[in-house]
Amino acid sequence: MQAHKANGNFTEDVTVVMRRYTPSDNKEVLRIFQEGMMEMVADTAFRGLLYHPESQLLYAAITVHCLWVAEIGGSVVGLVAAHCLQDGSIELLRMSVDRRFRRQRVGVALGQQVLKFARLCASSSTTTSVVLGTTAYMAAPHRLYLALGFRCVGITEGFSTPGIERSLLERAFYRVRHHHYKVDLK
Repeated sequence: MQAHKANGNFTEDVTVVMRRYTPSDNKEVLRIFQEGMMEMVADTAFRGLLYHPESQLLYAAITVHCLWVAEIGGSVVGLVAAHCLQDGSIELLRMSVDRRFRRQRVGVALGQQVLKFARLCASSSTTTSVVLGTTAYMAAPHRLYLALGFRCVGITEGFSTPGIERSLLERAFYRVRHHHYKVDLK
């Protein structure tokens, strides 16, 4: 995918290359994943993952069916994962883009990769949609999902991680809005 990088007064073409994750990507994938998690999750319990890279890998591995990376100039600049849900839909997970490469269509390339994967699955199975959930506070991720063809199908107010108890003060002051998105493939 071609993207345009604004650099001073001129525009330079950059190519975003998508490929499957390999173990040699581990260091950069962990860094980008970690930065993305710290931006999106205010909960201090998750901040402890910062000091346990092996827990991050386990957390990512148990929820992932496929993991792709985006490269620009041979450097890993983003990642996205997907897995199949029991209802036959594909869930887009763990999309993160290196801060230095945002606004260069890396997120678009990552999202399109998951949609391409889902369409391939749909041709040989009962997969009919791609879903995702996000607690993103920034507007950019929401605009990205809409641009990729997703539609918001619901919002959960006061969302908390299933199985996690929160104190009265946390429930009063730590309000998380969880958006649910879906795109139909057929």
